[in-house]
Amino acid sequence: MAAMRTAPRLARIGARSVSATTAAAARTLLRPLDAATQSIGVAPIKTWKGEEPAAGGAARLGSLHAPAIRLTADDGAQIYAEVDEGDDGYGLTVVFTHGYTANRNFWHFQRLALRERVRMVFWDFRGHGRSPLGPSTVTVDRLADDLLLVLTELVPTGPVILVGHSMGGMTIMALARAHPELFGTRVLGVALMGTSARMTDYDVGLRRIGTTLWRVVPGVLQRTIGRPEAGSSVRAVRGFTRLLEWHFMREALFGTDVSQELLEFTTDMVAEAAFENLGDVLSLFKAHDVTAALRAMVDIEAAVITGDRDAILPVAHSSVIAEGIPRALFSVIPGAGHHVPLEMPELVNPHLIGLLQRVRYRLSTQWYAAQDPSSQQTLRQLRDQAISRSRPVKDET
Repeated sequence: MAAMRTAPRLARIGARSVSATTAAAARTLLRPLDAATQSIGVAPIKTWKGEEPAAGGAARLGSLHAPAIRLTADDGAQIYAEVDEGDDGYGLTVVFTHGYTANRNFWHFQRLALRERVRMVFWDFRGHGRSPLGPSTVTVDRLADDLLLVLTELVPTGPVILVGHSMGGMTIMALARAHPELFGTRVLGVALMGTSARMTDYDVGLRRIGTTLWRVVPGVLQRTIGRPEAGSSVRAVRGFTRLLEWHFMREALFGTDVSQELLEFTTDMVAEAAFENLGDVLSLFKAHDVTAALRAMVDIEAAVITGDRDAILPVAHSSVIAEGIPRALFSVIPGAGHHVPLEMPELVNPHLIGLLQRVRYRLSTQWYAAQDPSSQQTLRQLRDQAISRSRPVKDET
């Protein structure tokens, strides 16, 4: 008989107790949330099938933009960013940080769902999108400094929610390690999607290729791409192997048979990334460990989201994060691959909306507590009880 226990951390989609649930069925279950999100002032989720947008229809992938902003890092690197203004009534700003070889357009469906309803900031890593590579070696800590620059310049005041995917999530955790004082004061919520706090215990990605390839690829790429002729070689290979790239993207980054348009969109983002430092970054991943930084997030609202078919950073990586952030809502999306926000926005967006609502609730309780200090303990207890009741897990082992 299955034993029941209460986990202090998660209420997850795709847990073993519902492993037979298909992605299509999960989408059906969550469709009523479209109406619910409209009732709280959030746009319904719209998907894109490749057609030109009609009046009131979905926007084409990569077509959502705002005026360009260019920030200058302390080493002179130019960081590209965009701000979608919006007022949710709480002064919140949501800052989105993409992953390796993506760019700000990666968040298309989240931007579409929340546009004009909350203030949002999107930025490109150095060497990605419209941000030039810059003079410094790219490291996760260097990217965390860039994220701090984005916060300092574009969100100087007010509460913040940080959303990161893959290396974007690593960047948020690196920021927490370097500046834990920001978390709980300015940063009141985080969403960490398809990411990892520690890679030293796991193989990273492309499990089908095997551990031997993982051990040798970084050094080989570093030596190859370091050659003077590497730039033209990479361009030639890209042009010659377009179909192979699409196949690779489907196998490595998605868990379902996504559309050709989505594959092209993903491939185009990769093509815009600078590969001069590819070997360095891959080697750095092998030593990545920011688990200690999770302590800075234990008292804030958090969502940890991954796909159960993620071939780059399997579920075990997100499990480590969820263990380190006891308050986090841990969601495993059935059928989804590494690019879960792109592949299944119908499932990811409600979790993101829920995170916004939890942060708003926290801001409301803080306001009431300031008016009546005697109510602070009662409000905290009610909030913690509500969170605890939301996390039953069925253990079938």
